[in-house]
Amino acid sequence: MGTEIRYKMLSINAAIGSWTAKFPSHKGIQSRFDYDFGLKYYIKYGLFAGVNYGIIDEVMYMEPVQGVWHFEKTHGYSFTIGYRRNINKNIFGMLYTGLTSNKDKNRLAFDNSLTPRIGLIIGYEFKKEDKITE
Repeated sequence: MGTEIRYKMLSINAAIGSWTAKFPSHKGIQSRFDYDFGLKYYIKYGLFAGVNYGIIDEVMYMEPVQGVWHFEKTHGYSFTIGYRRNINKNIFGMLYTGLTSNKDKNRLAFDNSLTPRIGLIIGYEFKKEDKITE
């Protein structure tokens, strides 16, 4: 869940999320919650460029010797470009793609090819209604 506060062509955004699946017993990071915050610059026609800091990867793996699950999170920067469009009244859609500051997290594990991150956001814009005075 997140929010974006926009003034003219610049916006700040923040989000918090949670691991939704059941955690098996594990060691390492214990918090289910994580965060993301950043800046966007809207160019024209709904196009934007942005930079965010937050979680860029999480992994849970079994340690071979101990047989215990281990959970790790990786934080870093994401550099994105995207497009935002109003759908109906206050509902909007946003599509974006980008890369992270960690070159290993921009590659597929099984064939090592460069793979940008993509995302789709559906949101609701709270607008302040202008009062008409007569």
